[in-house]
Amino acid sequence: MNKESWPEFPLWWLEQSRRNMSCLQDIAAHLHEKTETYRHHPSGVCGETNDVEKQIVEHIGNLRQQVGVLTDVVPALLQIIAEDHWRRTHKVERLFAWIREKGNKIERALKRSVFYRILAIASTLGLLLALAKFLVHIMWGK
Repeated sequence: MNKESWPEFPLWWLEQSRRNMSCLQDIAAHLHEKTETYRHHPSGVCGETNDVEKQIVEHIGNLRQQVGVLTDVVPALLQIIAEDHWRRTHKVERLFAWIREKGNKIERALKRSVFYRILAIASTLGLLLALAKFLVHIMWGK
């Protein structure tokens, strides 16, 4: 996508340095603030209307419903985009957590294993014997 062909950024009050994923919450709050007053505004017409006026009122009602749907969809999209961005930026953290979890699971399985315990005792004894032999060789030269 070429950003040069895009129209000018519509939220002029948002600083250039903040126009990234971190400002989605501010944009959603701004949208909520601007549309909440119209959501509860009374609709309808008082008095007599002719057929043309009734058609206009009906069209305006339909447009209000469409705008209402858009004001629900846009914050939902902003939340989905923010969540997707969070997921992508935290993939490495989740990978390390998964590795740590698997390592802990393997460690617990090894600790419960009788073969592992016997192997650990044998290797400890072997190390102690090799260390004793080395110290004897250093002290008495043989």
